[in-house]
Amino acid sequence: MPPLLHSPKLIILDEPFTGLDPVNTNLVKEVMLEEKRKGASIILSTHLMEQAEKLCDQICLINEGEKVLDGSLKEIKANYGKNTVVMEYEGKTNFLDDKKIVENYDDYGRYVEIHPSTGANPQMILKRAAQEVTILKFELVEPSLNEIFIQTVKKEKKWGR
Repeated sequence: MPPLLHSPKLIILDEPFTGLDPVNTNLVKEVMLEEKRKGASIILSTHLMEQAEKLCDQICLINEGEKVLDGSLKEIKANYGKNTVVMEYEGKTNFLDDKKIVENYDDYGRYVEIHPSTGANPQMILKRAAQEVTILKFELVEPSLNEIFIQTVKKEKKWGR
């Protein structure tokens, strides 16, 4: 992997992965990690929360020009707890529309992230899901940074910021 010229101590990258194929995305990521290992501080601006979650230690989420959340990734995720059910499945997911057990969800066709309703627990979702679909994976996890961003922005809009 090619080194950066002058071994900078501060690197500012704005959407560095935009338009790159997977091979070049990996190359840019490897250069970033190598520079981080050498002691460089990297400021990364991205709309891709998955990349920020994988690459960043500290997060500052900005919405409409205003900071809405900041801190270490570990602390931010800990504040949200393990309240997300990740499930891989085969079949029809009618149970996802049951507001008694599912507050909201993000379904990708064979993979879904579920947020239980207040008073519901993951066991209730598992029991109901098992009646309708073949479950390939069922796991209780911390919400993704993408979900944290969405929840934070929705809350900010709700309170009229």
